[in-house]
Amino acid sequence: IVTVRNAESLKQLEDYGIKSGILTADTAHTVDKILLHDNKKHIDGKNIFFHVQINRINDARKIIPALNKFLEIHNEYNVFVGTDQYISNDNALKEFTTQIKAKQVNVLHFDYPVDLCYTLSDMDVIITPKLHVGIVGATLGKSVLSFSIHTEKINRFYNQLHENGRSLPMAEFTDRKALEMLEKYYNVPMKVPEQVRKNAFKNLYYVDNFVKSLPAYKEEKI
Repeated sequence: IVTVRNAESLKQLEDYGIKSGILTADTAHTVDKILLHDNKKHIDGKNIFFHVQINRINDARKIIPALNKFLEIHNEYNVFVGTDQYISNDNALKEFTTQIKAKQVNVLHFDYPVDLCYTLSDMDVIITPKLHVGIVGATLGKSVLSFSIHTEKINRFYNQLHENGRSLPMAEFTDRKALEMLEKYYNVPMKVPEQVRKNAFKNLYYVDNFVKSLPAYKEEKI
């Protein structure tokens, strides 16, 4: 069995002659039911998570002018800047925050991936260059805006949810387009269809069945 998360990948498998492909969805869509059991908000107010990819921080800087124009109009928002990986030195992020004109700007840290997921659950808007922060944000019902670097796989995800207007490749980035996206979607949470969520759980079902079929598992059970 080969599971894939979008129809384009399934077609590619078939083109390669692989007939055992099954269309499911990205397993990250299970995050709210598998990992996050506390739905209370821990950070008060209206909040934006600005996801920065450390090795592409100059791409993130391009978004700041549009974000600042948005914040002039919507000054009730706080901004939290963070990454999706552990960093031992956050000086680059601290310097980055000085350019953002919000009433409150903070650098967020986390020790474990689930901590980042809890942080995303406290946000109202998520700005991200990468795929899985967007998937988790969408699963948690946040308004996600993608300014993408690895665009092809990211576009597939937003197309799958009929939300392609939320994804802008950095190669096509302009301040005007970014501001228009912010104004259009900041107050529109994403909704992941229930069938997509069910398909994501199928991945866990297939893995569970595979593990239980292993001789070592059966011997341990005995």
